[in-house]
Amino acid sequence: MKSRNSLWQSVCIILLLSAPHCAIASDEEAVKQFSLRVEEYEKLHRDIESKLPPLPERASPEQIVAHQQALAQAIRAARPRAQRGDIFSTAEDYFRRTIAAEVKGKEGETARETIKEGNPQNEPAAGPLTIAVNAAYPPNEPVSTVPPKMLLRLPPLPDELNYRFVGPHLILHDTHADLIADFILNVVP
Repeated sequence: MKSRNSLWQSVCIILLLSAPHCAIASDEEAVKQFSLRVEEYEKLHRDIESKLPPLPERASPEQIVAHQQALAQAIRAARPRAQRGDIFSTAEDYFRRTIAAEVKGKEGETARETIKEGNPQNEPAAGPLTIAVNAAYPPNEPVSTVPPKMLLRLPPLPDELNYRFVGPHLILHDTHADLIADFILNVVP
């Protein structure tokens, strides 16, 4: 009976010691898959944008808005069934843990304050903002920034996309089309 318990304890110890390695491996795979989905979105975005008439060198604000709206409409048409998690997918847990680590405790105070600045749900003039895949990011709403240290820990994005916070939610903001490509709810603890 003792040898069975010893064997069981050995198995448990091996599993416990390998658990962090498994988490790292699964995070690496999840981030890799996220990056591949970002590349797919970037390719779609660039293909669509290349088919639109180019903006004149000195485009008026009206021309810029019209171009942006045409791009957004074409992206929506190309992704009619797009839904939350299509891009973040299995990397959602990685983002949650990474962001939680950056905002926790006294060390995270600066990050928490940065997330609040320009956050539409924390600004007095901000109205309700609908968070949905393919929804427009309202042009009159403030735009939050992501703390630089946090950006260094998150997977890099192409020029077309940015991470943004809306309240406690993380969105993937297509800055050229001014639409929400994907989002994670309640990512800031």
